[in-house]
This record gives sequence, C-alpha cells and structure tokens, in this order.
Amino acid sequence: MKVPVENLVGKEGEGFKLAQKWLGIGRLKHGARALGVAERCIEMGARYSKERVTFGKPLSERQGITFKLADSYVELHAARLMVYQAAWKNDQKQDIRNEAYMAKLFADEMSFRVVDRVLQIHGGIGLTLDLPLAKWFVDQRSRMITEGASEVMRMVIAREVLKNTTDAV
Repeated sequence: MKVPVENLVGKEGEGFKLAQKWLGIGRLKHGARALGVAERCIEMGARYSKERVTFGKPLSERQGITFKLADSYVELHAARLMVYQAAWKNDQKQDIRNEAYMAKLFADEMSFRVVDRVLQIHGGIGLTLDLPLAKWFVDQRSRMITEGASEVMRMVIAREVLKNTTDAV
C-alpha cells in the first residue's frame, strides 16, 4: 500500500514492529483489567461467604469455600506481579512483548477462574442480573479470545522459549 510521506507513522518498513509494540501495551491492559475484575470478585466472595448462613453456620466456615478464596487470592497475587513487572519494563522503555504475552495469558485465565469460583460461592444469585458476576464471566471468557487468543499467546511464548534454549545438555 502506498502511503504519502506526511501520513507515515514511524519509519518506513517498521510498521509491523510498531504494531507489535502497541499490541504489547494492549495485552498489558488486558492483564490489568483482569486484575481489577478478580480483585473485586474476591472481595464479593469473601463478603458474601461471611453473610450467607447455611445449615447453621456461615459459608466462610466451610473449607470448600475458603479454599476457593485462597486459591483465587494466590493466583491474583501471581498475576499482579506479572502485570506489574511488564508495566515496569514498559516504563523503562524496554521490550515488553514476552512479558505482555505472559501477563495477558495468565491474568485473563486467572480472572476467568476467579469469577467462576466466586459465582459458585454465590450459587444461583450469582447468575442473576442483580450481581455483575454473570456478565464478568462472559466478559472474561471473551478476553481469553480477543487481542490474541490464549492458544496464540502460548504459541508465541513457546516460540520464544525454543529460540532462547540452547541444545547443550
């Protein structure tokens, strides 16, 4: 495609490189958004588990419920570290492609699992429009497809691993 010089963004022949940089930032934003959704879900799950009483005791006293919250909190912490590291590297003007791919993959999938767990904690009310959980469930599932499906992220990450691994044993 011919583009007039005055409409050129970046240097000639480097459009794909520029697009990759912008996609990296977009994928980083995916990760950050996933952190927010997961954090809010954990808050909702913890609060509801303390309020909801079944068979004479709150859900928060049931191991099956507390383990869902614990697993969610651990995964959120790991995803937060990945997203923050990629954001820090971006602030340092470093190449963030690999970190952004990993942060998007891990954070989006983590957030989907967290929403699913918290939906389970809430039971049937979690599926109603009274709470945002059902919407977040669909939103998080779609985020595992947009701006690079999870499978594509895995493919690109694996390519980098294979490229940077020596054959020496």
